[in-house]
Amino acid sequence: MTCGYLLTILIPCHSLQFLSRSIESITQQTFPVEKFEVLLVADRVDLVEVHNILDKSGLNFRVIESKNPGIVPALNLGLANITSEFVARMDEDDLMMPRRLELQYRHMLKNKETSVVGGQLLLIDVDDEVIGVSGYKKRISKASFHVFESSPIAHPAAMFRRKAVEQIGGYRDFLPEDWDLWVRLSESGPIENLTETVLHYRVHPNQLSREKMYAQHLGRQFVSVSHFARMSGIRDAPNGSEDKSVWLDETRVKLQHISKEFRQFEKKSKKNDRVVEAFESGVRLQRLQNALSTLLMYPIVTSTYLIVKFCKKIKLSVNRTK
Repeated sequence: MTCGYLLTILIPCHSLQFLSRSIESITQQTFPVEKFEVLLVADRVDLVEVHNILDKSGLNFRVIESKNPGIVPALNLGLANITSEFVARMDEDDLMMPRRLELQYRHMLKNKETSVVGGQLLLIDVDDEVIGVSGYKKRISKASFHVFESSPIAHPAAMFRRKAVEQIGGYRDFLPEDWDLWVRLSESGPIENLTETVLHYRVHPNQLSREKMYAQHLGRQFVSVSHFARMSGIRDAPNGSEDKSVWLDETRVKLQHISKEFRQFEKKSKKNDRVVEAFESGVRLQRLQNALSTLLMYPIVTSTYLIVKFCKKIKLSVNRTK
């Protein structure tokens, strides 16, 4: 096994459509090329073509093939073949900003208690045109409600300490696997995001089914119930033969009886859901009426939601004029 690198870029690869562009962005890193490697885990792709792309890059790289389909087996296989202290995640269709590795590596060296650091994103389409921006919170502390609103760190923009992830058992075949990982890491220390943009995140039709899965209310239910189950000393995930929905329903009932924190969390979640629904459902007039209603009922939650939305629009406008 190759060793001696400070960090490894882990890329599970299921499509070659944008891989050349992604690899090109890695070659433009300000972080010294001799100090990192690329580990690509091939998941049902042409290995010859993968090698052709990487051979031209001038990067230190390895390619291993995953025999089990799916991102979780690919990620855990990659981790099992990494010896560097730090792992930087990336997907095969995204683009790194030139200083990404340098900025995240320096941050991790300076902040020894931090297990994972992400950063901000610019959303791009298939033609590399900017179509949106992210708004990831800088620091997420233990038991913060924010960690359950949505995945607190963009997976392909994350750099983490390999040993920290190994100590909690790596990725789980859960819904969704990265969000679940960040929540588990946050329980033992802070997880963070840089304020700088570190990645161009590509949005395209081939990923829509996966993006919908992440946006679903069900994802938050799984990761939150799993967290509060751990905090209450009960089983935090379904076993291999158990239906996930059955485990979720039964565990929620248990937590409602034994965990005051879980009951408070669910109450706050319902407020947030009503605010989001008010602004995103119905025709324009109906949304306005709903917004005024939620502003009166939940002034703090609604105001926070509006501020975040406004800041994202301003940031997108600024990036489009650059």
